[in-house]
Amino acid sequence: MRNKPIFFIGEGRSGTTVIFESFAQHENIAFFSNYTDKFYYPQVGIIHRLFRKQGKKPQYTNNIINKFLPKTSEAYNTWEKLAGKKFRNTFLRNCKPSQKEKNNIKNYISKIKLYQNKKRFATKLTGPPRITYLNNIFENAYFINIIRNPRAVVASLINVKFRIDQGFEKPFWENSLTNDLEKIWEKYNKSPVALAALEWRSIYEQTNYESKKNNIKFYNLKYENFAEHPVKELKRIINFANLNYSDNIFKYTNENNYENMNYKYKERLSKRQVEIIEDICENAMRELNYLS
Repeated sequence: MRNKPIFFIGEGRSGTTVIFESFAQHENIAFFSNYTDKFYYPQVGIIHRLFRKQGKKPQYTNNIINKFLPKTSEAYNTWEKLAGKKFRNTFLRNCKPSQKEKNNIKNYISKIKLYQNKKRFATKLTGPPRITYLNNIFENAYFINIIRNPRAVVASLINVKFRIDQGFEKPFWENSLTNDLEKIWEKYNKSPVALAALEWRSIYEQTNYESKKNNIKFYNLKYENFAEHPVKELKRIINFANLNYSDNIFKYTNENNYENMNYKYKERLSKRQVEIIEDICENAMRELNYLS
């Protein structure tokens, strides 16, 4: 189990980057970076070793050197070369990889670990859980699912550039909405808020389904809990992932000021928009104690 990869999953705008950046400070963890995604060749991992330091989201630093440092990346250009466009563009509902895709991904990740000189691989992926696909490559892989209040997620999604550029005339991923969810979207006149809420719900439900169907190590982490107690939550993740204690992680975490940004949805969303989100995501929000 100690050499199994660790996948951080969850809907975009859920705090996945901040959380994974902290976790990736572990001295034994190799990861996909901005250099991996730009140049593809795993040999760029040598750059990680040369810098001996990682970059972070620009909003958390004004250090000019930060833009040159290797930063954690979802690296979809790399995934597309390894597994095809479907990995980036579709919901991958219960999709299994071909033997060629298995070999491509396993070999590539082995080289990533080699050139970064690390023992374990971890990465983050937002949107569809892709649990069935990944678990058919790495049996008994570890999955850390990051969940955030859908009100805050939707408020962020409808204002973020990559989502605005895509547009809200159709779902972000092919097959992300079932027929029943499509009908709900039509009920709300196909509004952007309704679509973002339905995508959050679809990801939540599919993650629950695939995590139960597959034989995986699975851990749910709430963004709100991390923002309030980052060190405590990171210790739990490290223990779950069967990793050794890391001074690097906790030194990095203590140097950063994490803040729960959920309050912003009240500034960005109207009362009616909040009601739409709560109506669409009601069952999940009750399960997660996001509704009183």
